[in-house]
Amino acid sequence: MAEIIVYVVERFRILLSEEAIFLVGVKEEVIRLQNELNRMLSFLKDADQSTDVNERVKNWVAQIRNLSYEAEDVVDTFISNKVREQSGFYGRVKDLICIINREVGTHNVGNRIRELNRRILDISQSRQTYGVGNIGDQQEASRSLNNKLREFRRTSPTADSDEVVGLEEDKHLLINKLINDENWQRIVVTISGMGGIGKTTLAQKIFNASEIKNRFACYAWVCVSEEYLLCGLLKKIIKSFKELTMQEMENIEGMNEEDLEYRLQKLLKKRRYLLVLDDVWDKEVLSSLRRALPEDKNGSRVIVTTRNNNVTADATCFLHELKFLSEEESWKLFCKKAFPDSDSRVISECNPDLEKLGREMVARCGGLPLAVVVLGGLLSKKQAHEWHKVRDHIWRHVTRDSSYLQPIIELSFIDLPSELKPCFLYFSLFPEDYTINVEKLIRLWVAEGFIVQGEEVMEDVAEEYLTELIHRNMVQQVGKSLGKATSCKLHDILRDLALQKAREYNFLDIYSGNKHSESSLFPLLRRQVVHSGLERYISDKHSYSNIRSVIVFNVDQYICKTEQITFLYTSFKLLKVLDLEDIKLPHSGKVEKIPGSIGDLIHLRYLSLRNGSKSRLPRSIGKLRSLQTLIATGNSDWILPREICKLTQLRHLVAHSHGCLQISTLTQLQTLKYMKFEQWIKIDITKLSKLRELEIHRIITPGHPIIDSLTQLKNLQSLVLQADTSLPPLLPSLSQNENLFKLKLEGTIQHLHEDLHQFPRGIRILRLNNTKLKQDPLRILGRLPNLTLLELANDAYIGKEMECIDRRFPQLEIFRLSWLRTLEKLIVDDQSMPRLKIFSREDCSNLMEVPMRLRILPNC
Repeated sequence: MAEIIVYVVERFRILLSEEAIFLVGVKEEVIRLQNELNRMLSFLKDADQSTDVNERVKNWVAQIRNLSYEAEDVVDTFISNKVREQSGFYGRVKDLICIINREVGTHNVGNRIRELNRRILDISQSRQTYGVGNIGDQQEASRSLNNKLREFRRTSPTADSDEVVGLEEDKHLLINKLINDENWQRIVVTISGMGGIGKTTLAQKIFNASEIKNRFACYAWVCVSEEYLLCGLLKKIIKSFKELTMQEMENIEGMNEEDLEYRLQKLLKKRRYLLVLDDVWDKEVLSSLRRALPEDKNGSRVIVTTRNNNVTADATCFLHELKFLSEEESWKLFCKKAFPDSDSRVISECNPDLEKLGREMVARCGGLPLAVVVLGGLLSKKQAHEWHKVRDHIWRHVTRDSSYLQPIIELSFIDLPSELKPCFLYFSLFPEDYTINVEKLIRLWVAEGFIVQGEEVMEDVAEEYLTELIHRNMVQQVGKSLGKATSCKLHDILRDLALQKAREYNFLDIYSGNKHSESSLFPLLRRQVVHSGLERYISDKHSYSNIRSVIVFNVDQYICKTEQITFLYTSFKLLKVLDLEDIKLPHSGKVEKIPGSIGDLIHLRYLSLRNGSKSRLPRSIGKLRSLQTLIATGNSDWILPREICKLTQLRHLVAHSHGCLQISTLTQLQTLKYMKFEQWIKIDITKLSKLRELEIHRIITPGHPIIDSLTQLKNLQSLVLQADTSLPPLLPSLSQNENLFKLKLEGTIQHLHEDLHQFPRGIRILRLNNTKLKQDPLRILGRLPNLTLLELANDAYIGKEMECIDRRFPQLEIFRLSWLRTLEKLIVDDQSMPRLKIFSREDCSNLMEVPMRLRILPNC
């Protein structure tokens, strides 16, 4: 893959410009290696984009890829050793032995790099033997992805594209079965069909329908997947039905199967519930759960999606097998994806030849929606004259009687720009059916080096990459806010493709409890991911010197002691990413100390930790000069040393911290979460001009002019202010923060100013929590011209009536009310909230009068 060489060349450029002092004695050889790799890039990009790569070319590309890995290992190891020499004993005692050792080390590295240069020259000269041609002058094909994405943003539609095609009849049939059936016994509705036919899509549409939400007292959605443990499944179901406190979470983690069944029974007893079990493979799943799901003959329902008709075959089940799309339904769906800003009639009128070619390809998809969607996403990026090439390529890989989903998704991967390929492969790290937080994903991509530093903020470029993958229908958008994805996932068929390619490129190894991991087969493996079997992984002390990323998901919910995972801080010397956020630690009652050896991971860019008790990061953390993201969360505060001020590359600090924070020197900070008020007022914020996201908690001085300092943050986009009692006056106003679009206020305000000048006019998301407003907030906030989401929670308003009239809230799409215990009446006239799509009210026990047009809206 060309992007691997791009990363290594960029890595060498940074080393030569910023860390050249460490390369004394080998600098000339590194420059030569960088130049040779650069020369290979054009040939690699040609091979990457070729749809007819033979085994000889694949072997040639693999040789270059592996050599690039080796080159990165040699240089990074050399620098790690140099840094340890300078900061340890060898740096303090400059004796003759030390000098000789360093010279020997430099000589050995020089020889290794010279050997790599000789090998890459041999590989280059063998290019003709392997049949790899020169791509020549292809300026159009090599336009930067950033320019393509800017063009795409100008032309892409803003409307939602997740419309159901060919499923409306199925949806209405099953909703009627769920809510209108006279049988009050618990019924299991099974939606079956092959992978990619739309089972989950249909189930989601039913689950979110307003008729369903109004029918059931509680509902839950749980992904089961092929590999599951009953205890883990029961925990997921309980958590889905009820939002748990931290104490309840800890209690559940310690329960056995029998206890969990009793807990679920008790939770659902006498309540009409709806449970969706998505992607069930084993018929034992439902049999095992029957003991835990109460049968009160009150109309409770279970929906199961499966590829196997036999998983729920009994008298209490209703089986609905999804059919393939008709020819016209397939064409309609294809046009939505290939021509998102047009419809099928326009295509037919404007270019009948293109329609003929398109229908020919669509017909061969066999009515399988996923095949149609991926084909549409692929062709949406092609010019009309390129459609023949796509058709001809796919034709060679299928028989007349087969669906060619596999060739289509293969071609869609090949067609990805080289910058997007590692981003797509990265999805294979996550467990099947895992919902991925976009904010975390973007930070990981940046830390992995997938985004090259340019004029744009790297996080913005990463977001554009994700948007492109979504619009190509390679990635599914799950949640969104203000038109942007907040969570996403990969269809299991596309995940299979990503896994296949990732293993082919030595991109990752997934550990799932096997004693002999596949890592032993890949000496140049880059990423180790733990999905399950964490206890065994820790006891076996897996360690591979070349690994760059270790990510733990801990789906078994194993609780381990701090000392058990010490080896993770010490065994992977070249790590860039260490994500231990999912490791659960018990509360020990004492201050846990992270070992100082973590400071030896000098290449680390992403560090995510979780604690069970108050924890202390060591002073050696200051040696992590490349660190971009530091996440320190858990059950208690963290003590961060003053040496944190040395992390000058830090971009995101998310930490529940204790004591003084020395961060005024961190001029690259974009994110600062869970900052306490007493910490904030001691910071020189003039140095934090790049801050985009800020949370300040435990404001204890209502009269403090905190807003004065905030107005200096001109790049601020998201702000959370939380006070245990009263918030400080919001004047002077936040209106000077022109980029601020997301605001959450928690604490007593009591009244809002009529002229609204404490809110920027560009505000789009506003959450008020425990503000105890005495006057109707809708009357004032309704004049905010761009407000899209409004949330009032926990006595945000303590009056009895709210009224929205006179065309207020022109852009509002989401309106949420919760725990407004005094509210009795809500008035919204027909001219206000014209764009409202979602309305929810939770635990507003006295709210009896709600307009009908709000009541029939979906609540999530």
